[in-house]
Amino acid sequence: MVPEVTSIILLGSNSFDIVNDSHCKAYWVRRRTDHSINTMPKQEVKQESKDETINAGVIRPVGLSFSSFFYAASGLYYLIYPFVVIDTSLYPLYIIGALSILGSVGIIRVTRWGLWVGLALFPLQIVAPAFALMAALQYPGVASSSSAIAYIVSLAILMFFASLTFLLVLDKRRSFK
Repeated sequence: MVPEVTSIILLGSNSFDIVNDSHCKAYWVRRRTDHSINTMPKQEVKQESKDETINAGVIRPVGLSFSSFFYAASGLYYLIYPFVVIDTSLYPLYIIGALSILGSVGIIRVTRWGLWVGLALFPLQIVAPAFALMAALQYPGVASSSSAIAYIVSLAILMFFASLTFLLVLDKRRSFK
């Protein structure tokens, strides 16, 4: 036999939700008069924000490290490509390559100018491969040449990673000092 309960509370609810109904017996408990059990002592734990730890040099977000690596790799791609195709008059690629390496250094150091260089590089790193991709796809029989397919795949990879790094840098823009 269940004793008469005049005031009950729901399990998992706060102590202010009192139900004065004794018909439901499952999931209901008696209200305790000792309130010291319900309250836990607050612990004074000082946690640094992510921005403070990044600025202190303790931890760098993985996204910024990845972005910095990609900017350096794409900068090398843009600098080496004119020598591979033996066309050294591709000056815009030299400029994009140099800015990409400069942006990589700025992003790895988490500086404000690195943020702006990285964000400004996004349109350049999308437009240059897109125009090259359009020009490469106009040639007949491009799908039968393995070197042309490798070139097209490299351009698609450049555009994909440029978009990804833009989003990663944009997401962590408050981390830059």
